[in-house]
Amino acid sequence: MLNRRLTIHLPFYANQNPSPSWIWRYFSPKSRTGLIFYVSLFILATLIMTFKTIKPTSSQCFTPVSLMGPDPLSNLNHLIIIAGHAVWLGGSSKGQEDSEWILEPYQKGEGKVFASHIYKGLELLEQDESSLLVFSGGQTRPNAGPYSEAQSYYLLSKSLNDDPLLLSRRTTEEFARDSLENVLFSIARFREVTGHYPKKITVVSFEFKRERFLNLHREAIRFPSDQFDFVGIDPEGGVPQASYEAEKKNALLPFTEDPYACENALLVGKRKERNPYRRQHSYLITCPELIPLIQYCPSRNSKYYTGHLPW
Repeated sequence: MLNRRLTIHLPFYANQNPSPSWIWRYFSPKSRTGLIFYVSLFILATLIMTFKTIKPTSSQCFTPVSLMGPDPLSNLNHLIIIAGHAVWLGGSSKGQEDSEWILEPYQKGEGKVFASHIYKGLELLEQDESSLLVFSGGQTRPNAGPYSEAQSYYLLSKSLNDDPLLLSRRTTEEFARDSLENVLFSIARFREVTGHYPKKITVVSFEFKRERFLNLHREAIRFPSDQFDFVGIDPEGGVPQASYEAEKKNALLPFTEDPYACENALLVGKRKERNPYRRQHSYLITCPELIPLIQYCPSRNSKYYTGHLPW
């Protein structure tokens, strides 16, 4: 009946250029209801088929075209992490003088220790051909400009040893704001560079921070203890008692209470303070299988993340 009415009447009005609103009024109420129903059904079916063709993956990193580069260094399996503490400005002493670093007041005299961490990282890198050295640390200092701790450590390492073969196994992780992110984000960076996750991890930092890295952070990410090493280097002459007390008050106790820095006011405040340029990492895009861990906060049921991990 509908087709017959269209055949008879539409040619009569063809020369009058009927508007869409007129055509809509031409249909009976019953015809309008049927038309809306079938159009809606078509749209719904199209959306369902579209979403069915999108299959998110949890075991592989998604690599956008914009991130494609050289083939991954798939032969590497050992991640060496140098946790950043300050920004090196350059200079002839190659990190030995405090004047070459942007330091906090409590870091006075520690510039040469940061340089010794880099020396140790280069030594470990040279000893193991299957290792990747990652300098980790974000753009944490407003008076350094958008210049990351990791970038400055890399440049200092290059001034100490610019062997092309060793340079090819060095990279930066430029978003970490604390020691937990130094570890977790460096693992994600290793995945971006090599195409897989490390089988072994070695962290280089202060000796008095051993418990924080080796126990608290390792346990938070549930990395196997027999594959997680720590190399500690403290200032010559030892560490002042005040540093041990500060470590306990500002790191050990807060991270014990809040392993993922979700709610503790001190830890959350540090992360905000250490991101003056409002940077955001890309690991939720490049390594979606780490999203649950990166975003995890303790619940009543579990203090630590218990979901699947790729190691």
